[in-house]
Amino acid sequence: MTDTSANVSDCHAGPTGTDDIAIRPLESADLPALVALCAEHAAYERIPFSEHGMTDRLGSLCLGMRPRLNVRVAVRDNAAIGYASWSIEASTLSAALYAHMDCLYVREEWRGRNIGLMLLRAVLDDARDAGATRLEWQTPDWNIDAIRFYRRAGGQGQQKIRFRLALAADGAPSEPA
Repeated sequence: MTDTSANVSDCHAGPTGTDDIAIRPLESADLPALVALCAEHAAYERIPFSEHGMTDRLGSLCLGMRPRLNVRVAVRDNAAIGYASWSIEASTLSAALYAHMDCLYVREEWRGRNIGLMLLRAVLDDARDAGATRLEWQTPDWNIDAIRFYRRAGGQGQQKIRFRLALAADGAPSEPA
């Protein structure tokens, strides 16, 4: 992936009207709203989601002594309307750190106002500050709007198939669902 900072700064995703939108780090008071946004995001992406215990687990990942997951929230009038989450990873093949953006989601009624772009810029800035040499992410192949958005922002698609394997508590692979 190439440096997208020039593309991202030049990208216009739609009407602006974002003067009253703040992009800021997640705070503990935001956790219930983040869980609600995650539930919406999971429904949109057709992914099973359970809110049970999620507030505590996200709090531990994002706000604990050594946070593992970084989250930026888009806020208007003290209400979270979108979020982006990312973490620092290491690449064996490039022997360098990179950032993996796990999620970028904006509530449907707020799309087309550059809020996704504002979140993406914040993640890029944070990742660069953390020493990452690139940002990577994925989106479902059926999400044409997201693919267009990421391409306009300078992202380059890379053909891969993403695999996952659930682990049991003892670390062994668990039975497929």
